[in-house]
Amino acid sequence: MSAPKPHIDGTDITAQFNALYDGPADKALLSAQQKAALQRYDVLLVPGFLTGFYLQIGKFIEQTIDKKDVLNYLREAHEALGELGIKTEQVFLDRQQFNTQASVAVNAARIVQAVQRSAAKGRGVILISHSKGGNDVLAALLKLQSQRKLGQVAGWISVQAGFAGTPIADEIMGNEALSKGAQLFIEGLGGTIDSLSDMTSEACKKTLADHAPVLRRLIKSLPIISFASWKPRPQDFQTLHPDTILAQTRDLMVSRGLNNDGLVPTTSAVLPGTAYIAKLGVDHSEVAMANQPPVLASKLDRKRFLNVLLALILKRLPGPSSQRHK
Repeated sequence: MSAPKPHIDGTDITAQFNALYDGPADKALLSAQQKAALQRYDVLLVPGFLTGFYLQIGKFIEQTIDKKDVLNYLREAHEALGELGIKTEQVFLDRQQFNTQASVAVNAARIVQAVQRSAAKGRGVILISHSKGGNDVLAALLKLQSQRKLGQVAGWISVQAGFAGTPIADEIMGNEALSKGAQLFIEGLGGTIDSLSDMTSEACKKTLADHAPVLRRLIKSLPIISFASWKPRPQDFQTLHPDTILAQTRDLMVSRGLNNDGLVPTTSAVLPGTAYIAKLGVDHSEVAMANQPPVLASKLDRKRFLNVLLALILKRLPGPSSQRHK
């Protein structure tokens, strides 16, 4: 059984999300006015930890056995943006340009550079991050705020970040053998162990505490939506056909009384004080890519998911795009 739904510090907009996501399939999620407003922005997808590795494996499988949609990380999100007329170059999905195994500080600097490139072209930026990408974005926004350049970012959608860390990183970094193995693996991918140690509960909570005053100003200044979720272990759980690829880590955290998505506790995924969505039945992987057998197929429509999040952030931006879609 999962723990009771925890108290979350922020404004709960889950009902708004559900109303849009569960609405009529033939009704447009974004109005023509909102779609036009989107064209003013560069929309950047910021991936999570190890995702460059997933993309590399998926590409190899596609090229060698002609099997598509294996580890298709954020592909549907990228396609959904294209269908909305957003042609932003997704530099962070290019393994040659962005190492998802780099530390928060290194990736934050790269995100700042990307935002400033857009600003130099006279374009604002909407950031959509997943997993550790949210921690990278938060560090980038704090840097931009310190430089008085936060206005270059129009809004941010954070999906399943680990703002207060994750017990999974704690477990690995707290075990000498596991941490040494992780270090060798990550360094083999061109990254550093800092990318994992940055996600421990101690490191993340220290970041929140050390920046508390500036974080309050950041949250007041910038439209932000945090998406969090949890996926309880089903009563009819089948070992040969699990409901999530993250069943073992999910169950570990549930045994400690933590609702979680398989990698991140629900409360950790919400930046305190922001508008948030807390969604039952969604794991950490399925928001970004399709499940592969023997894992049960996901019921989440990832393109619709992205459109709903965009509709919700657009309502929070100043100007015509903030008008409700009737």
